[in-house]
Amino acid sequence: MSVIKGKKEDKLLLDFSDQQYSKNKIRKSLKAAEVTTVISDGKMNRFIQYYIKVGMYTVWLWLPANANGKLKDCDIQFSIHDNKGALPIMSDGRFRNQYWTRFESVTINNLVDIIAHCQRLNGLNAFL
Repeated sequence: MSVIKGKKEDKLLLDFSDQQYSKNKIRKSLKAAEVTTVISDGKMNRFIQYYIKVGMYTVWLWLPANANGKLKDCDIQFSIHDNKGALPIMSDGRFRNQYWTRFESVTINNLVDIIAHCQRLNGLNAFL
């Protein structure tokens, strides 16, 4: 029996921080995104955790261990973080009225709405 080392790695999938993007541009970027959750070279396994940066918000994507290929083909779970940590989206006033907060896993179209909502909130942050 042999032992294989493992290492967790965080990887930026997309960055929507630099400007305001349309939902169509976000959707195209997400549909084209390629993911691999485990990379093995025989000696070590690297477990990849993907995130999307949207201004002051980070959307962490929780993908199945066997995800390999296009993001649109994966079962996507998510969490939203700001600079203080994870946000409780079911009770946080910024998110609780959004339809996608009630889903266990989301589709690409739901993820587009999540990113667009975070962009709007990030734009409002300038007025705080």
